[in-house]
Amino acid sequence: MGVRDRGNRHSWLSREYRGMTGWGVLVALLVLVGVGGLYAYLNSGTSTSAASAPQPSASDTPLVVPSSEPAYLTPVALFIGDANTTGVGVTATSKRWTSIVSAELGWREVNYARGGTGYLQTAGTTGCGRTYCANYRGAISEAVSDGIVADYVVISGGTTDRGFWFDDPGQVIEAMDATFLAARQAYPDADIYGVVPPWMGDTEDWMLEFNDAMARACKAVDGTVVGLLRSERIDEATMDVGDGVNLNDAGHAAMAKAFFTMYWGANQ
Repeated sequence: MGVRDRGNRHSWLSREYRGMTGWGVLVALLVLVGVGGLYAYLNSGTSTSAASAPQPSASDTPLVVPSSEPAYLTPVALFIGDANTTGVGVTATSKRWTSIVSAELGWREVNYARGGTGYLQTAGTTGCGRTYCANYRGAISEAVSDGIVADYVVISGGTTDRGFWFDDPGQVIEAMDATFLAARQAYPDADIYGVVPPWMGDTEDWMLEFNDAMARACKAVDGTVVGLLRSERIDEATMDVGDGVNLNDAGHAAMAKAFFTMYWGANQ
């Protein structure tokens, strides 16, 4: 058997075809095949991704509210206050007075209350669970920064300010005035309510003076004052959780009753 001449194996590669050697033709073919394959791969991947991508459904479509309508479909109530506004002592969130009121009046509750805070008093970890919680005026600023648009602003509490009141009532009164003014400036068209603190035990003269100062600050911005009637008075023996500070379910029910007494009376 003869041996094939190896020198002729690639002889066609050395030939010229219309000015291009066999080597050139081979390289050109390889380039065309490679480009075609890459295009097919990318086109296939794009089609697959488009087919598998989730398509928007009716529920994903943003709700466009006409400019003549409010920002929310239900009125928004912003609550500012202390632990008795956050509902520390209730057995369920639905039993805190802010939630009872909101559910009855058809409001969307936005609760920016912080335990341990007041018109002047700030709080820390032991009071509100954070490193720092601002006073009521600061809480209003926080709500504004978060983009809260409120139809109602309800400011309640102040029992934590008693130490400041004993030192200098004037500083607390200034804080009250600044708080209600901040609420009015932030929400010029909102209905503003000032709720007297749920004082426990015997009523003392300084508590009444505190309530009067809060009422003046609230009325100065065309707000409405919510006070506890004698029949709705907080009974420390039955309406707190045992610490003389935080309301239980019965105490929150009394606070809600006081609010309804004012609200329905003012809207008759």
